[in-house]
Parts: sequence; structure tokens; C-alpha cells
Amino acid sequence: MKIIFAINSNGLGHATRCIPLISECIKKGMKVYIISNYRAMDFLKDEFKNTVEKYFILPDYSFSKKVFGKKKVSVEKFLMYLPMYLNEFRNEHKKFKKIQKKYTFDIIISDARPGIYDSEVPSYLINHHIKIPLQGFLKSSKYITEFAFFALKNKYKKILIPDFETNSLAGEYTHDFNYLNEEDYEYLGLISMINKKQNKKKDIDYFFSISGPEPQRTVFEKKIMTNIKKIQGKIVITLGKPEKYFKKKEGNVEIYSFLDKKKQSEMMSRAKLVITRSGYTTLMDLAQIGQKALLIPTKGQPEQEYLAKYHLKQGNYYFSELDDLNIPKDLEIAERFLGYKTKKKTKDATKKFMDIILKK
Repeated sequence: MKIIFAINSNGLGHATRCIPLISECIKKGMKVYIISNYRAMDFLKDEFKNTVEKYFILPDYSFSKKVFGKKKVSVEKFLMYLPMYLNEFRNEHKKFKKIQKKYTFDIIISDARPGIYDSEVPSYLINHHIKIPLQGFLKSSKYITEFAFFALKNKYKKILIPDFETNSLAGEYTHDFNYLNEEDYEYLGLISMINKKQNKKKDIDYFFSISGPEPQRTVFEKKIMTNIKKIQGKIVITLGKPEKYFKKKEGNVEIYSFLDKKKQSEMMSRAKLVITRSGYTTLMDLAQIGQKALLIPTKGQPEQEYLAKYHLKQGNYYFSELDDLNIPKDLEIAERFLGYKTKKKTKDATKKFMDIILKK
């Protein structure tokens, strides 16, 4: 059986959460193909190497170039360029049809790439930002974004939501739908590439995980680097740049250009506190190992801002805006929060995923 995973390359989150699903498909003897681009593709190639049948570099969308600025994500620009993005979806579908015609995949998995599907082949869309509360368009935007998925639902056999039906990680992003019916979607649970390292001592005081699309990833990095001098204790920083590996040590600080799945799991398990973006995949990683964290949402990115506030309200994590970051005060406050707790982990979601896609 041939299965293709088409993975959004906006940051690394989509790629990392697909790792357990891809790994399970390979384990079951399926022939796996991958579509992605940029750092996400570099990361996936490094992870799977020749266990994947073929990698297709197919550019997805121009969000990062037009919407992501140095200071914030522009919602206004997103709405202005929306017709162009819809056209990009159509062009992506045309390109994929040529690939599908040549390789004839049996199952198609699209992680946030709406142009990847085949109406004659079981196609599944993985997504969690179904309802997006955009600042200034709070009420209407939730209806508009959900309706977009309602319009897409006939392209896919199911929309697969990486969240829980109760004790939600994503809040209103994945619940209380107005258009979608229960038969249109399925909750998988959390999906994370992180595995908690048992019996690891908490010998790292602070683990900083820097990630996200450019140019905001670099802005985040510069802000952290100017503040770490105020912190005592052992510090580890990963820069989220897989294209060129390096490691260096400066006093009490270890800096890695990038950490693979095994090393990332180790560092997160050893850390007393993780400092990271409030991206959804990151929240699933934290939940997977029950880790404490200080969340720093990307300015102007509605999802991260909403999730940071949502989890503060739930009493799971403390957060700080990057511009208002006050080290070490914010670190001290964050340590009082216990993190999101759940007994259901990635293995449960992976089993459910396989049951769904292999269901006759």
C-alpha cells in the first residue's frame, strides 16, 4: 500500500507532529512518500532518510513572505491576499494531480495543505485551526474560517483533529462547530514526536526552544540571547535551524543549531522549565511529557496568542509577550504552573489514526 504525506512547511510543527504517524506507517510495511519544502523537508529527510520511498519538493503557500513581518503577523495582509492564497491552493492541486497520476497513491494525508487530495482516493486532512478568532474580526472570523473547512470537507474522507474532545488543548479552535457535523471530523488526541526520557535527572535549569517562520524566529533568538546573561544555572538553547549543524558552549550556556527527535526529547525531559513559543505542536510536546513551561507567543499570530491566553486561564502555563519579557521574574512565575496533564498520549492517537485510514 502506498501512502503520501503532504506536510505544510510553515515552521517545523507540522513536520514534527507527522513523525509518529509516518513512523507507524513504515512499521506496518506501507510505502511512504512525502511532500514538503524548506526546513521542514530538511528535517524530514534527516529523520527518515531512505526509509521513505521518495521526497517531493513542492512549495506550498506564500504566507511567510507576505504576512509574517519582523514585529507581527499582519491579519490585514492575510485577508487582502486571501484570493491569491485560494489560487495557490488550486495550483497546488494541479501539480499534485500530475504526481498522483504517475504514482497512484492508495491513501493521501494532507497536514494543512488544502490543495493535496484526490476525490477518487481516500484523502484525509489533518488540521486543528478550524475556528480562528482573529483580533478585530473576533466573532465573524470564527464563522468564516470554519466555513472554509466546511467547503473543503467534500474533498476529504475525514478531517482529523489532533486534540481531545474533552480537556481540550486548542479550546474553541477545535470545538463547538456551527457548520461541520460530527461525521465530518474525528478527534485523534495529541500527537508528538517527543518521548519522555525515564529516570532522567532534572539537571538543566532552563531549556530555550527557538522556532517558527522567519523573520520572527531570528527576532526571538536575538531577544533571548540578550537576556540569558541575567539567568543563573545551566541553560540549553536550540535555535531551530536544521540546515547546518553546530554546537557551542559559552559559560553556563550550551547552544545547538538544531536538535533531532532523540536529543530534543532528552533536553525537554531534563529541563526544570522550558521556554518556548506557544505553537500548537509545541503544546502537544509539553503535554506529552507533562512539562512546565513559559510560553512566548509570536506577536500578531492569532493562534499562538489565543493558546497562550487560553492555557493561562486554564491554569496550565504562564506566558509573556516577547516585547515585555522580564527575565528572571517571568521564569519564577512560570515555575509555579504545573503544565497540562493527560493520561492519553501519542501512542493512543497513532493507533486511532491507523484504525481510521485502514478502515474498509
